[in-house]
Amino acid sequence: MRKKRFLAAILLGVILCFVSGVGYGLESEKAITHEEIITILRELKANGLQLFFLESKIDYIMRSPTLFLDVNFHCSEDELWDREFPDGVSTKNKVFIEIYDNRDVFSHKSRIALLEQFKKEAEAAYSFIGELIRNMDANVVAKFYSREGIPLGYFYQGEYHLWDE
Repeated sequence: MRKKRFLAAILLGVILCFVSGVGYGLESEKAITHEEIITILRELKANGLQLFFLESKIDYIMRSPTLFLDVNFHCSEDELWDREFPDGVSTKNKVFIEIYDNRDVFSHKSRIALLEQFKKEAEAAYSFIGELIRNMDANVVAKFYSREGIPLGYFYQGEYHLWDE
């Protein structure tokens, strides 16, 4: 019993040491410049969109726990992802969806069946961001990968293409 009281006294002392210092050493508030406000707003916008994409990915996984593929959503305000695609494909101001085949649904399929599977998987992923991105054909670019990360195909402007075409 004495050991428990002693331990409790030590824990209480440690807690009081940390709590008693709260409020000391705070800096006085300084004025924020216009540029800093703009930077903060841009970061919040980007973080808000990233949070939306993360929530969409979690919803996608939770709604089909035995069938989901590895899906990543990105938003590009520039041509950052263009080098990932054949010439003529632009990702500027579009949502870029990466779909990795972690369940072998793209394996051992004919050309037509593979394009149909791309369509099925892209539309499933898009359904979770459709409330924000209204037009899939105009605002979404998707890339499909094998389990090993090899590009198999892509979606651009409403059309599905095999990578080797």
